[in-house]
Amino acid sequence: MTANKINSVPSDNSVSRLPTEAEAVTVTRDPRTRRIVGLADSYAGTTTAKDIANRTGWTLEETRVHARRLEEEDLVQTIGEGSRILLLTERGERLARGEL
Repeated sequence: MTANKINSVPSDNSVSRLPTEAEAVTVTRDPRTRRIVGLADSYAGTTTAKDIANRTGWTLEETRVHARRLEEEDLVQTIGEGSRILLLTERGERLARGEL
């Protein structure tokens, strides 16, 4: 036997909405960029995009997108071409320590 009516009151939680600007995920709070910072920190503050892609299972392009976001926020510095080296900046080291 199946009930025809649902005994529930509509909830505000059931309405999907886009996050407001204040709720948007920032680079320092994004789990993906934080993971890159953590991996770089575990390698004495320096690693390559290829190493991160291998450790995370992300594609190299995905890794590079996140690395560019980190670079734009002055959390990493990239060095070289091709297999670029990611070096944590002082701000990136603070993020790795949980100070940001």
